[in-house]
Amino acid sequence: MVKHANRSVEAPSNSMAAPADLAAFMHDYLGARSPLHPKVEHLRQIFETLFFLSLKNEEANPLTCTVLYQPKADKAKPFPPRRPHVEISKWTPNALAPPLRFTIENLRKIAHAVDPQTAALGVFPNTSGALMIWGIIDQFPLHMLRYTSWETDRRSFVPAGFHVTIASPGELRVYIGDRVLATLRQERLICRETDALWHGPLAQTLDRYVRRYQSEVRKAVGARLYKSSGEWFKGTDEEYRCSEDYSSELRDFWLGTLCRVLLRIQSYRHGGALLLTPAAPTTDLSIKYQFPYNRIHEHLCAYAGAMICHTFIEIRARQGQLDEIEYDGQPTSNVGYFTAPDGRENVFMAGGCGGSDENLFRSWFYTASRVDAMAALSGAVALVSSLSRVDGLVLLSGGLALRGFGVEIRSKKEIGAVHLARDPGALSTTPTDPKIYGTRHRSMMRYCAAHPGSVGIVVSQDGDVRAITRVGNKVVMWDQLQLRAGVLDEDLYPRFVLERLSPEHKQRLSNHA
Repeated sequence: MVKHANRSVEAPSNSMAAPADLAAFMHDYLGARSPLHPKVEHLRQIFETLFFLSLKNEEANPLTCTVLYQPKADKAKPFPPRRPHVEISKWTPNALAPPLRFTIENLRKIAHAVDPQTAALGVFPNTSGALMIWGIIDQFPLHMLRYTSWETDRRSFVPAGFHVTIASPGELRVYIGDRVLATLRQERLICRETDALWHGPLAQTLDRYVRRYQSEVRKAVGARLYKSSGEWFKGTDEEYRCSEDYSSELRDFWLGTLCRVLLRIQSYRHGGALLLTPAAPTTDLSIKYQFPYNRIHEHLCAYAGAMICHTFIEIRARQGQLDEIEYDGQPTSNVGYFTAPDGRENVFMAGGCGGSDENLFRSWFYTASRVDAMAALSGAVALVSSLSRVDGLVLLSGGLALRGFGVEIRSKKEIGAVHLARDPGALSTTPTDPKIYGTRHRSMMRYCAAHPGSVGIVVSQDGDVRAITRVGNKVVMWDQLQLRAGVLDEDLYPRFVLERLSPEHKQRLSNHA
């Protein structure tokens, strides 16, 4: 314990972890929910082998790979001919002949040939209980990457089981589906990230920024369409949802975009920081490079507007009410050129259909607008993220509008303690001495203390993500922030899983969380 400002402050845990700890955690977790029932010795072999492989080089480059724990499976059967279906390319298992023993020597030979961003090595014990590299599974890491970089809004379809990726030398990330379940980073096991962006006082502060975005989209599409979200459920047993609007979905878009920026900053391994302020820059901010850039916000609005309009047409089609839709302005086929996602221009579509089906033209137009907005968002997210590699922070004012980068905080008044939150709601906090953190963290703490409503997010060089804001009269910091590009579709820590953990493992979770 360290005494500071007449109060006790506690430093973060310095306990050490090894691949065996990650194996024990995954065995406890998967034992309650996975039909694969991996043995703890197999998990330990996988994580130890990958950990030591990550410390080796091939032609002066660090070795990386992704391993999927799953038995060999047959390729999916095609849809019957009588059922028309356009299927997005998905992952397929492709067998190696013969399979290889799961060893560092064999992995070192093959990992260099299989890019972990596009494919994974399938690993599973054979009938004798020996771990084997049975094949290569393509596609699914690529689809996950496209989703997190705003190149598609389609959630990635990933195989069952779990997969583990070498993120950097000495760092392993374990995924269930497209969610990071646990990370072994050198000698630290991170297995309980904080979901504070979606829940609690940090989320409530960010909601002030989100509401501006929601309001602008509502104004653009009109109140009628904005409230039409629940109409999908009319005439079904879920009709109680008919009063919903698009606010919740837009909130996920906005927060998911912020996470995409942070995930990209994290991937640079340089470290960086974002400062979100509710209004214009204050006098205690020195902006080295002033760079007004509002394209993330603009294209996020364009994407949402096109999505809502297109969905409205789909709702009417589902309900057999297309003939009741009335459009403002000229027919789409007469307003000039636009290109649909399949490359056709509307003038040719008009000639082919006699210019009579305005619903069809509108549907193509809104789909094209949505795809175009996604492409623009991908580039804008990449640009804003890359600015974090300059010394100083990236300043976003009033939402996701960039004001400048290379920004220096000149607030000098130190704070007595930062309160480290143990949960998203900051119901349990630990007063901690700010001096144990670096200059970037301490300057964020000072600024957030002086300016309520501001949010500072710091990404360290080793990948840790921390968020800071003022809650009442306290400066609160959330460590190990969970980043996800979309809405959470499952609880990674359901109560029945936590209840079955041994007392020893519960203590391990407490030490490494």
